[in-house]
Amino acid sequence: RVRLGLATGEPMNEMPLGYDWPRPKERIDRLEEAVMIIRMLWEQDWVTHRGKYYHLREAKLYTKPKRPIPIYMAAFTPEVANLVGKYADGYYTFLGKPIDFYKDTLFPAVKKGASQVGKDFKKMGSAIEMLFSFDEDKDKALASARFWKATLSPAITKHAVYDPREIEENGRKVSDETMEKSWVITTDSQDIIKRAGECFQAGFKQVVFMSSSPNQRKAIGMLGKEVVPHLRQEFAR
Repeated sequence: RVRLGLATGEPMNEMPLGYDWPRPKERIDRLEEAVMIIRMLWEQDWVTHRGKYYHLREAKLYTKPKRPIPIYMAAFTPEVANLVGKYADGYYTFLGKPIDFYKDTLFPAVKKGASQVGKDFKKMGSAIEMLFSFDEDKDKALASARFWKATLSPAITKHAVYDPREIEENGRKVSDETMEKSWVITTDSQDIIKRAGECFQAGFKQVVFMSSSPNQRKAIGMLGKEVVPHLRQEFAR
């Protein structure tokens, strides 16, 4: 059940610790080198590595995993999706764009990366995180999800904005309409079933539900009683 998730990071988790926030190209290169080092430490006894960003001298990981730990890499651009295909066991993303973007742009990039290193794309894992808020009252469902508006602001990843107060301020500029394009804000479980079904039809093997519903117990119950049985019947292999 354990997976290691890797991505290129975000300023809020890096800059308060004194690190710089590099340009996208450097972050992608760092991710590539890092995942190579991780696998070397898992698979070899004494590792010496002198890379562009990281150096090791006879490093040894004494407690190695007994079984290979699947590495899932998050990707929202074709460049990183290509790295996923080369180095990862699985692909992770979230549902924030039209489903055709994943089917026609990101999946082909993952497949291309896999083919470049002789991997079977069909054996790779894939998961998409679906963000939703459910309640019988649509206004309550929307209000409960507004906390996450800041995650939809380009300032988080495109600019070196790391102060949570500034991030929250940028979030206030995100409209409800913009949020409803990325989130499923609904009073009807059928809306969730429909969006999740689109994800499976696009080729994803798993859908991860992230709920910001006002009543989480009610939302979990709805998933268990209405959504999951329907999806299992239609898409389980």
